Amino acid sequence: MGLAGAAGLAGRATGAAAVIATSDSDASESASVGVSGAPFEAGSGAATAPVIPGIEAAGEGSSAPMRLLRLDGTRATLLLIARHTGLPEIAHWGARLPDDLDAQSVFAMRAPEMPDNGPDQWQPLITLLDTIGGWSLDMPGLIASRPDGTAWTAAFTITAIDHTPGQLTLQATDDLSRLRLDITLTLGTEDVLSAQTVLTNTGETPLDVARLVSGTFLLPDTMTTFGVMHGAWGMEWGQSPTELRNGALVIESRRNRSHDHFPGLVAGATGTTQNTGEAYGAQLGWSGGHRFCVERMEDARYRLSVSEYLYPGEGSLPPGAALKTPVAYAAFSPQGYAGIARAFQAFARAHVLQWPGGAMKPRPVLLNSWEGNLFDLHEDCLRRQIDATADLGVERFVLDDGWFGSRRNDRQGLGDWTVARSIFPQGLRPLSDHVHARGMQFGLWYEPEMANPDSNVFRAHPDWALQVRGRPLLTSRRQVALDISRPEVADHLFTTLSHEVTNSRIDYIKWDFNRDLLDAADAQGRAAYRRQVLALYALWDRLHHAHPELEIESCASGGGRHLRASGHRAEPAETHRCRTHAPARLDRAPQTPAWRAASWRGPVRGRRPGSDRARRHLDGPADGHLSSGAGKLAAGAAFGTGQALRPRHGVSLSRDDPETPDRPRRPTVTRTDAPLRGWPCPVRRGPHGHGALPPRPCAADGVCDRVPGGAERLMRCKRPHYRRMPPSASPTRQ
Repeated sequence: MGLAGAAGLAGRATGAAAVIATSDSDASESASVGVSGAPFEAGSGAATAPVIPGIEAAGEGSSAPMRLLRLDGTRATLLLIARHTGLPEIAHWGARLPDDLDAQSVFAMRAPEMPDNGPDQWQPLITLLDTIGGWSLDMPGLIASRPDGTAWTAAFTITAIDHTPGQLTLQATDDLSRLRLDITLTLGTEDVLSAQTVLTNTGETPLDVARLVSGTFLLPDTMTTFGVMHGAWGMEWGQSPTELRNGALVIESRRNRSHDHFPGLVAGATGTTQNTGEAYGAQLGWSGGHRFCVERMEDARYRLSVSEYLYPGEGSLPPGAALKTPVAYAAFSPQGYAGIARAFQAFARAHVLQWPGGAMKPRPVLLNSWEGNLFDLHEDCLRRQIDATADLGVERFVLDDGWFGSRRNDRQGLGDWTVARSIFPQGLRPLSDHVHARGMQFGLWYEPEMANPDSNVFRAHPDWALQVRGRPLLTSRRQVALDISRPEVADHLFTTLSHEVTNSRIDYIKWDFNRDLLDAADAQGRAAYRRQVLALYALWDRLHHAHPELEIESCASGGGRHLRASGHRAEPAETHRCRTHAPARLDRAPQTPAWRAASWRGPVRGRRPGSDRARRHLDGPADGHLSSGAGKLAAGAAFGTGQALRPRHGVSLSRDDPETPDRPRRPTVTRTDAPLRGWPCPVRRGPHGHGALPPRPCAADGVCDRVPGGAERLMRCKRPHYRRMPPSASPTRQ
C-alpha cells in the first residue's frame, strides 16, 4: 500500500473527505481546509497556513519547512509533501489513510536520503511534474526549449497554493527559464483523481514544448501487471497484461483515433481479480494522440505519466501564451478491476456526461439502417422498415450512409451534405415525420470531418483538405480529412448540419470518423492534429448550443472514439459489433470481452446485434458495396440481442432476409420472445459488474440497480461456448 504500508500508517478512516495538514505538535491545525493563494515566504523559513510549525526536513544541512497536502476520497488518499523548493513530492496515492495521520512520522519516513555514489543535492524520486534538471534522469514530464537552445532545464518553486476541500491548485515558477506552472488536482467521493497542467511562457522569446504531462501518478511496488487496451479496426479493446520488472512501458497513439491503443491502462497486484485485490486505472480525456509511460523507479515503485502526443510545433508558445493539457484521470480500487470500472462510471455520470435537461434519459432502443440496406436506399422500403421496426418496439430509427448527394458507393459524394432528391424527392422531412408519427426518434448519419475527392465540396475547395502541400494527397477509404480548424470550414459544417437538424426534425446524429489522420498539415504546412481536436469540440459545442435537445453519438468505425473528453459533448459509440482475430471477424461472441474491457472507460456504450451473419464490406462495382457472409453465429440472434441490451440496446436489419413489396426486411431481433419497448431501466442505465461462471469460457456480466425497498437486482448475461470458423472454411480464403 505504498507509504501507508511501509510506515505502518494505514488505519481506519473515520471522517469525510478532507484536505488537511496536521502534526502532533499542533493538533489545532487539523481543521485547516480553506487556504487560498497561500505562498511560501521565501527567506523567513515559514509558510502561511496550513503549516506544520517546527517540522523541518531531516536532510543534511536543510532547514526548509515541509507541509502535508492531502486529498481524500471515499477509499483513496493522495498525500503530497511540499517543501520550500521544488514541486511537491508524491508520498502516497492509494488506500485511504487515517484522518489522524501522524505528520511527524510521515516526514521522518520521507526525509531526504543521500544515495551512494550520487549527487550531493537531494531531490525526491517523484514529484507532480518531473523535469529535466538536477540529478534526476528519469522520464521527464516537461520537455521544452527556446529557439537558441536555452531553457531546456526547469527548476520550479511553489509560489501559491489554493487548497479547498476536494481540490488543490499549485502555482510554481522558474525565474531562470521564465516559466510558470499551474497544476490542478481534484479527488471526490468516486475515488477518481483528476489532474491538469497549464504551462505559461513568461519569457520574451518563443518556447517550443515537446511534452507536457497532464498528470503524474505514483503506483506502489506491489503492482506487477499492467493491462493496456490495443487493437485495430473491428478489433478494438484487446487486452495485453504486461509485467514490468525494470525500465519503462510506453504506449503511444498518433492517429487521432484509438483503435490501436485506447488512452488508458490498468494495473493490478499479484492475485488481483475482477472483484478482489488492489487495482489502479488511468485514462486521458482527449480525442487526439496520447502517450502513457510507466517507469520503474530506484525504490521499485512506479511512476505513471499521462500526456497528449504533440507533433512538432504544436506546443509552440509565443511570449505570454499558455499551453493547457487535457485532463488525466486516475482511479484506485481495493475491490479489483471491476472496482476501477465502477469508479470511472460513477465519476462520468456525476461530472462528465451532460444530458439535455440536465438528467440522463433512458437509452432508447435503436435500429440503424446500414447493415440491412447499405447504399441501396428507397423511401418506400424505408417506410415499410420503419413500420416493422415500430411494431417491434424500437424507439429510435437511424438513417445511415447514402442519403445525400451522389453517395451511391463509398467512392463519391462524401462531404456534400444535401439530401439526394433522386431518393427523397421532398427531402427527409416526410420520412422524419413518418418516424415521429410511429412514436420513434429520428437519427441521421454524418461524417462531417471527411470528404471524397470525387465530391462537390472538394472540387470547390481542395485547399480545405489536410495535406502536406507539394506531396501526394494521401487518401484512406477513398476520402480526405478536412481542416475544420479553419473558420470557413467550421462555419460551413455548422450551417449545413444545423439547417438539416431544424428542417428534418433530427433528434440524433451518428457522427462518424472513418479514417486516421495522415500528413495532417494546415495550409501553412504546420501540424494540425491538436487544433483539429479542439475545433471538433468547438463545433460540437456550437451545435449543442443551437440545438439543446440534439444527441450526438461519437463513432469512429465503431469504437475508435471511446474517449472521456468527448463524453459531455457526444455519446460514445458502440463497442464494435464483431471482434475476433479470425480473418473474416466471424463471431459476435468475442464482443463480450471487448465490452468488458471497455466498461471501465465509462458507463455509456452502445451495441447492436447485426444480422445472423457478420459481414465484411468489399470494394464493389460502381453501383455500391458487395457483402459476403462470414460465418453463422453459434448462439443466434437471441444471444446477440442479450449482448446488445447492455446498456443501450440496438438492433439491425438483415440483408439475408429478402425485401419484397409485400414483406419488408425485418430486424433480426424478432426472434426474441418479448417486445423491446419498456425493458427494465437498469438494463439501460445501471452500473455494471463482472463475474465468472466456471467452467471457461463462460462468464457473467451485467448491470445492477437498487429497486424500491433497497434490494439489488442484477441483469445477467452469460457468454456461451462458441466456435470460430477454421481458416479452411473461411469464405475469404483464396
